[in-house]
Amino acid sequence: AGSRQTPGRGGQCSLWPWETSMLKAPVWVVLADAGGARFFQRARANAKLAERVDLAMTAAPLEAPRGRLGRVHDRMGPARHAMAPRQSLRAASAALFLKTVAGVVNAAADAGTFKSLVLCAPPRPLGLLRENLSAPARERLSQVLAKDYLHASAEELEQRLHAE
Repeated sequence: AGSRQTPGRGGQCSLWPWETSMLKAPVWVVLADAGGARFFQRARANAKLAERVDLAMTAAPLEAPRGRLGRVHDRMGPARHAMAPRQSLRAASAALFLKTVAGVVNAAADAGTFKSLVLCAPPRPLGLLRENLSAPARERLSQVLAKDYLHASAEELEQRLHAE
């Protein structure tokens, strides 16, 4: 019961149950993690969730950086060594992918495609996704779930959202 959250005043989260009557239709449910994203839509208040297969996204496979990392001189003596990157390749790839997912959501919010938005993602990707949402998308953000439902079917997702 403690995982169902929605943004409140000042960016704080408050508990809020999944009630379809409280969400203005059309509703978008976005499931995401560092490797993929799926979008579901409820067109009317009493309709079932339908997957928007045309919007499904998969992160590009990780590629090793080309060339050598930057070199620095050791502070004592003539030795040189490679500099460690500020961000791991995996973290940088995840951040770029989630920024792309947020871009799709932002474009849909700007176009008025949905009136209510529900985000479901593990905690770290959820934070990256939320920080990249535009103001119009944040205004429509109705519910936030720190859960990984990426591989759930539409029926399973409905059940899980109602069961919580």
